[in-house]
Amino acid sequence: MKRWIFIYTFAPQVSDWLYDEGSDADAATYEAKLNELKTLTGPLYRRVKEHMERPEALAALHSMINGSSNFLASARNMTTDSPDGLFTQVELDTLERVINETQVLLHLPHLGEERARSIYIPVFLSVKKQ
Repeated sequence: MKRWIFIYTFAPQVSDWLYDEGSDADAATYEAKLNELKTLTGPLYRRVKEHMERPEALAALHSMINGSSNFLASARNMTTDSPDGLFTQVELDTLERVINETQVLLHLPHLGEERARSIYIPVFLSVKKQ
């Protein structure tokens, strides 16, 4: 919460500086002020980006789980129908375990989109941290 208060107090100061003293400042001073603003607001922009991209990333994950589940069912059928088997039992069990673990993670309260609150930083992000 302290960060928000600081942003609300710092932004008007920068605005005042820009229209008063800043009109005569050199490029290096502008760059320094810009870097201060980026440092201050960077986490906020990352949170907004995550909030915007999360629904698409979750939809893609659901689609991958569905596709993997269908593939697993087909692979199990092909393996049991064929005496040679296309896949080993270990491969099938491993795929099933990964699908199940992913589904469990997806349904934890901190990941469920309907339960996600934009004021908290998600444990798993839709994009890599920069």
